[in-house]
Amino acid sequence: MVKGKIRDFKQPWENFTKETKEELEKLIVSFKTNTKIVSQPKNRTAYFKIENGKAKKEFKEQKANPKWMTVRKSMFKEPQGIIYLKELYEEKNIAKAIEIQIDRMRVQNTTEMKIASYVYDKEARQIIKNLVARTGISIQEKDALLKEIKKHLKKNPIKDVSGKDYESIQIATFEEYAAKRVMLDKSFDHKKIDKIPYTKIGKSVLGKLLHEHLDSDDSKNEKGDTDPSKAFSNEGLEILAKKAGRPITKVTIYEKKDESSKFGKQYVEVDAGSNIYFVMYENQITKERIDFKSIATHKAIEKIVKGEPIAEDKEDYDKIILSPGDLVYVPTKEEREGAKEIDWNNIRHLTQRIYKVGRFSKKQCYFLKASVSDLIISYDAKQGFGEFGSTNYQEFDDEKNKITEVCIKLKVDRLGNISPPLKKL
Repeated sequence: MVKGKIRDFKQPWENFTKETKEELEKLIVSFKTNTKIVSQPKNRTAYFKIENGKAKKEFKEQKANPKWMTVRKSMFKEPQGIIYLKELYEEKNIAKAIEIQIDRMRVQNTTEMKIASYVYDKEARQIIKNLVARTGISIQEKDALLKEIKKHLKKNPIKDVSGKDYESIQIATFEEYAAKRVMLDKSFDHKKIDKIPYTKIGKSVLGKLLHEHLDSDDSKNEKGDTDPSKAFSNEGLEILAKKAGRPITKVTIYEKKDESSKFGKQYVEVDAGSNIYFVMYENQITKERIDFKSIATHKAIEKIVKGEPIAEDKEDYDKIILSPGDLVYVPTKEEREGAKEIDWNNIRHLTQRIYKVGRFSKKQCYFLKASVSDLIISYDAKQGFGEFGSTNYQEFDDEKNKITEVCIKLKVDRLGNISPPLKKL
């Protein structure tokens, strides 16, 4: 219908609509991958040069230092702080406990003393100090000192005030954690409150106050259960402010992180979408893929700065590196088992089984069919579901095969022409 009238559109030839659909189904859309994460800065400065009494505009190009790099990708959120929390444990090896205390004494009155482990039991600590003093050996001569003490312990094990041999000695150690300031919101249940430093061992006044506030009658729902959404709502925070004598809107929480979460000497929280590479290792003989991992932008930059490859090599394994926008082909069962060869010229068949790399997280990679231009049904945050599941991406194909375990990375040019993949990609 056009302006209330019926229009009859004549086709250029018979079956035009059908043939157009068939040809469109043969198209392979190529996606420009933007994986360049660093580049050399290149700037031009305009200045005026006086020649023969006249000003002439010229440009001077910046001479880039080889060490200068411009980061072209989002790396992480605001860096997190580092805190050291004291934790206690029982050391059953008495000689080891003595060695820990000696190491502590060696760094006395230095900055290292702040995080050096030590004997927490005051009585045992004093006994060890007296034992060290009686040897007459300098604290700096650690090996000789330990040798003499171990020799002494064989005949004279250290005893407590009651005359019993020490079976174990309590040691205080300082564990490194990442810390960040967060809003005090409805997500703070008892478990999350315990993430406030020293709350678990009852030495945090703030943590104790929040626990009491959450357990109070003001924070209970109609069933009489503790309700964080009520305790830390606007009204709940007003009640908390009266108890504390001041408003509390932000608190510091801590979490344990490994070295892979560090950029330089600081812990960082990876920004959404900042994983730039996904690496798969494939056994050269069995073709089985057992190791998957994603690489964040800041970790890739560290590798580039050091001149190292993005992903390390593994003996007897081929590495396959994927980036957002890359295309992969998911072979049929017959093609995977070798009963049928992949026909790289049958474009119509290929297009039905080509997926685009969407995003990845840790050891998971998510895809979307390359034929999908845009989502018809957007993601519903309330239901936690979209057109293609909870993430609007697919981890499995239509036959429920995990795509990362069977896919073949494709080499596609700007015109959508597929080149048969090489053995190593």
